[in-house]
Amino acid sequence: GRRFEENTRETTRFVVGVEGMIDDNWGYDFYALYGKTEREQVNVDNVIRQRYFDSMDAVFLEDGTIGCRSAEARADGCIPTSLFGEGAVNPLAAEWFTTDSVSNSKIQQTVINFTVTNGELYELPAGYLGFAAGMEYRKEKSDDMPDAFAATGATFLTAIQEEHGDFDVTELFVETSIPLLTDMTAVQDLSVDLAVRYADYSTIGGTTSWKAGVNWEVNDELRFRATLSEAMRAPNIGELFAAKGQNFAFIDDPCDVDNNQGAVRQANCAALGIPADAQINPVSSVELLTGGNKDLKEEESTSFTAGVVYQPSYVSGLVFTVDYWKIEIDDAITLVDAQDILNKCVDAAAGVDNQFCKLITRGADHKLTLIESTTQNVAKNEAEGIDFEVGYDFEALGGDFSTQLIATHLLARKEFPFQIDPTDVTEYAGTTGEAEWQANLIIGYKNGPWAANWRTRYLDEVSRFTDKELAANPDPNSIMTYGTYFQTDVRAGYSFENNVTLEFGIDNLFDRNLPNYTSGTGTGTASYDNIGRFYYTSLTYSF
Repeated sequence: GRRFEENTRETTRFVVGVEGMIDDNWGYDFYALYGKTEREQVNVDNVIRQRYFDSMDAVFLEDGTIGCRSAEARADGCIPTSLFGEGAVNPLAAEWFTTDSVSNSKIQQTVINFTVTNGELYELPAGYLGFAAGMEYRKEKSDDMPDAFAATGATFLTAIQEEHGDFDVTELFVETSIPLLTDMTAVQDLSVDLAVRYADYSTIGGTTSWKAGVNWEVNDELRFRATLSEAMRAPNIGELFAAKGQNFAFIDDPCDVDNNQGAVRQANCAALGIPADAQINPVSSVELLTGGNKDLKEEESTSFTAGVVYQPSYVSGLVFTVDYWKIEIDDAITLVDAQDILNKCVDAAAGVDNQFCKLITRGADHKLTLIESTTQNVAKNEAEGIDFEVGYDFEALGGDFSTQLIATHLLARKEFPFQIDPTDVTEYAGTTGEAEWQANLIIGYKNGPWAANWRTRYLDEVSRFTDKELAANPDPNSIMTYGTYFQTDVRAGYSFENNVTLEFGIDNLFDRNLPNYTSGTGTGTASYDNIGRFYYTSLTYSF
């Protein structure tokens, strides 16, 4: 039979805004916005589980005809069918054991913003002090209403419950740019940028973010810059209010005799009452309960960046940039997948009294019966790296070339998974999705109405396993790494005089395959292209 999905989407947006000058120096900007997006999803021919089983459970009845075994199902109109062979399914039976499931969702946002600015608030010896301040009110609301029958779990589609959530926030902010020195030896310009923002959320209460930056222009060729900031991110509606929904996954139980390796894991599995020789890997998928967490706190981050920009005067169009950055996030919000929940429960050096073990339910035989895979505040995330950029623009072949090489060297990507034990750390730099070296080479060419673009993306070789995983099991798989990866996309187009642009493009020009046997759909492996060579054409019109 057929089974597919139909989607319709309708978006409404209203914006009212006004801007102007109060006097020669003071300006203002006000706008109000309301937006709404409604979506209807129809899953055609969703199988009703019990009717499906009743229909294929066909027997000879007392009168010699073939019918459904269940008398109750026959009374409900059950039509028997065979499932074997092309065209074997009786269309009338398929109509009886399927239904069209209709789900609806609606997202709404209201924003009111008012800002005042003055670029010449006060004259200092090095220039004018700039100033901006304002307020913003924002309300967000989301409603997901799945098909009521499918939500009972009676159909092939997993049971998803209704989700309703909203929050509002009022923010006040002030920003200023202060010139300190100018036209001095080794100081062409030196300025400081300061900003502070206070936000009052209906969900988490009041928070304060701030930023301080310095910009030092030595001369026309050389510039240094640095920024230190503290920021926060409040949990969004989905992270807070997503309804608990049913899902299933195949899981490797870390306490199974084949996986219970390493002193820490063995001790923790024993603390859970699971014998060391337990054979408890599931023979079928384990039920998951996924969704939001209303007890989430905000993420808090501290960021530091420092860099240099060099534009040599002896080569026009050439620029070099190097930036060091470090980011620390406390109480990071993340949806921990079921396998990680299990592993982190029994790999905790501090024991099994942690937030992950509390999400796991086992039966009397120690086998997994339920895992709550909900959003969590993990202890801390840290990332540190260096960004490099080389750009060179020049004229050749009758047109203008622009070239750009952007690379990142990831020095560290650490996760501290346990609130109660911040010394327990997992290093992800150099693993799947966290390559130590990444780069993009972009070459553009423009000649009148013609334009072309070449983009090559590079990912360094990565390990499939963290050092912690390898310490627990030094030989987990015959494929330990994913090799270096290159992918090239090209695009060319022509812009007509009537503002119409026609473009042709090829993504993954050389049809680069996925590394080894990955599907390219996981959290880390999504870095790799899983479509293959892809051709497209676009026609755009600019008003």
